[in-house]
Parts: sequence; structure tokens; C-alpha cells
Amino acid sequence: MGTDIYLYAEIKKHGTWQPLSLAEQGEHRPEYCPESDPEDYVDSQLSAPVEIYNARNDDLFAILGDVRNPTGRTLNDQPFDVIAPPRGLPEDLSIEIRSMLNDWECETGSGVSGPSWLLLSEVLEFDWYGKVMCYQAMVDARVAHLFEESKPFPYDPWPKEIPIGYATYMRDGVIVRWTDTYADAAGQDFMDFLNTLKQQGEPSQIRLVFWFDH
Repeated sequence: MGTDIYLYAEIKKHGTWQPLSLAEQGEHRPEYCPESDPEDYVDSQLSAPVEIYNARNDDLFAILGDVRNPTGRTLNDQPFDVIAPPRGLPEDLSIEIRSMLNDWECETGSGVSGPSWLLLSEVLEFDWYGKVMCYQAMVDARVAHLFEESKPFPYDPWPKEIPIGYATYMRDGVIVRWTDTYADAAGQDFMDFLNTLKQQGEPSQIRLVFWFDH
């Protein structure tokens, strides 16, 4: 059974954290009125929290939340460096996410696993391209020669007639090693997601709130 992430973004406006939904950037969102009741504003103006990233990537989860770290694929079971130790949920979590969590816990009868949060500024300042990880796995013997040097996974020269893949164990497979940056480990979709997110406002005023299911 794999691990799933529940990841949401919040943005701080008028001193209050509010859900940030990238899917609704084109929609008009009324500004907060200090004279109004904050709870009335939340109920009438803000949409329910929306997951903004839900791909399954154990390497990324180890970097973000120290989950199942090491992941079992790295050479000599080397753990990933973590952006920050798990912090639990923030005390000033937005009302919308807090309400959603309360409903979820009532339905499941259990609390969230590995909850934490990170400012977008912390995530962007992390050395994604300077840090590297060495991997070891088994591949089809016909492509083992592509791994003769310690270098990134050879996607480009991989023969088209052979499916790209590797495994902890593969019958008639050959053990190979390669090196990838943390950005490669996180995946291009996550790095693109960060680039999109930083366009939404000041990175120190945006944060990722997440937990896991495994």
C-alpha cells in the first residue's frame, strides 16, 4: 500500500490565513471587510479548500515531511535531507481547512498522519538543484550499459522498444546506480507547481499545509 498526500495552500490576507485554490484564480473573490463578522465572511465568500497537489511520490514526501525516510530505493538506504522536521498543524490554520478536518476526523474516527506546514519561501530556498541522491535498483539487462557512469537516470537514450522502468527486484535484471538532484526526485510536476504558486503572492505570505495517509 502506498502513501498519499493531502496538500493545501493558504495565503495570508488582512492578518488571516485563507485557502488558496489555484483552480479558481480567474474567479472574483470579494475583499475582506473588517467591519463584518469574520465567520459570516467565511461562510458566504470563501469556497471549500481544494487539494492543489495530490500525486504519489515517496521521495518528495520524505523531503517535505520526513515520511518513510529513507524510502528504500536509495543507495545504502540513505535518507533524504528534510526541509524542516514535521511541525504539526499550525495553530492559526484557516477556518475552512480546520472545519474540513473536523468533518474528516468525525467520518474516519482517526486523526491525520504526519501533519506539517511549510512557508513557500522555505520551500523555494531549499537547495533542490544542489542536493543530490544516489539510487540503486534493477533494470532490464539490455539497458544496463546506460548506467555505466554515475549520472542522472538515462531517460533520453533509453531504447523506445524497451519500457522504461526499474524495480527493487527484477528477474534476470541487473543492479545499476544513478544520481539525481532533489528536484529530479521531487518530479517536474511539483517543481512546476512551485513556480505557479510563487506567482500568487509574496512567498513568505503563502504556506503549504499537508498530511499523509499510509
